[in-house]
Amino acid sequence: MSRRASRRRADRVAVSLKVPLDSALLATLVRDSHALLDAYGMPQGELSLVLCDDAFIQELNRRWRGIATPTDVLSFAMTESVAHAAATPGADRLLHPNLLGDVIVSLPTAARQAEEVGHPLAAELRVLLVHGFLHLCGYDHVEEEDAVEMRVEEAEMLARLEVSASGLIARAAAAG
Repeated sequence: MSRRASRRRADRVAVSLKVPLDSALLATLVRDSHALLDAYGMPQGELSLVLCDDAFIQELNRRWRGIATPTDVLSFAMTESVAHAAATPGADRLLHPNLLGDVIVSLPTAARQAEEVGHPLAAELRVLLVHGFLHLCGYDHVEEEDAVEMRVEEAEMLARLEVSASGLIARAAAAG
């Protein structure tokens, strides 16, 4: 792959580290992000991946969901911004047509969850990336029928990425 093509491919995933992360693990998450975009037929698709602490994600969770506690992963689909942009003169020109949205993951929460379920942090971060990505693609798990569909898709994408850990929806279902 040429240097120019490699740079263009790397630009498909914008990463913001609010906490330190091992470079090999970060490379895995970026590679997984590319694989997910490709699996969904988005060769020009882009996403933003933010790895943060609990305080950062708690503030986002409070502001956007009205829940004043940390969470593991949040997703903000660009399509959610389109309605706002349509109501704001000139704002639609700011939207990038290939940008799928943002996946924000709390590293401390991911570490706690990994310990609780007994798998490595890397596996948990990859599970959270898949879960967040699926939300960007329109999947949801509020209604049972939607949760079943998302659980199946999580399992398929995790298998595609060769992650042996269960998805979040499957874990929640097993916990009852």
